Amino acid sequence: MAGFAKGGSRIVGRADLKLKTVTDLKGKKVGVARGGAQELGLIAELAKVGLTWSDKPGKDVQLLYLAYADINGALLGKNIDAMCQSEPQSTQAISKGFGTEIIKPYGTEMGEPIRALVMTKKLYDEKRDVAARVLKCFVEATKLFLDKPAVAEKYVREQVFKNQLTADDYRDALSNAAFTYDITLQHVQVTTDFMQKYGVGRMDKPPVAKEWVKLDLLEQAKKALGAK
Repeated sequence: MAGFAKGGSRIVGRADLKLKTVTDLKGKKVGVARGGAQELGLIAELAKVGLTWSDKPGKDVQLLYLAYADINGALLGKNIDAMCQSEPQSTQAISKGFGTEIIKPYGTEMGEPIRALVMTKKLYDEKRDVAARVLKCFVEATKLFLDKPAVAEKYVREQVFKNQLTADDYRDALSNAAFTYDITLQHVQVTTDFMQKYGVGRMDKPPVAKEWVKLDLLEQAKKALGAK
């Protein structure tokens, strides 16, 4: 139905290993959460430089699938050599000195991943007025965050992260995970194609973006609220 943030991913290496490029990941163990934008971005960047990967030994890069909450600890504990992690966790690893950025994995046709706002087809089809109000609420909240960055920072740092995120880390993370309203059919289709190509999600019959991405309620809400 909409996008709510773009970017939000980094490939980060252990600070003591001095990893500079994706090619340097050959022979290394890389932690990542399974099935998300981080896994897809990581695999696409590995493929781009001709590296092979598997969650078992024997390929150029060994992937270790971990929960988001466990990846930073694995890097800090030197159980992995690098990670592809979301924000603000990747920023925190860098600011605390145990990680260094290798690359933001946006150098393929997918570009920056867009985190999506999704609702059920049943809600969209059968309760259109409720669905429209959801989108209007979403646009109003996002517009507030964009218009008043201090309000956004206070909410994210104090309510979402319970004051465990510093002001500097918040701003650095936000520079790599900007708030947005928008998502496009093209972006969803390219992402779906990459998921199928690299086996992320393992779909028997990948859905066609134009058949299930519905942006009409988003455009109506943006127009009503004067959001650009």
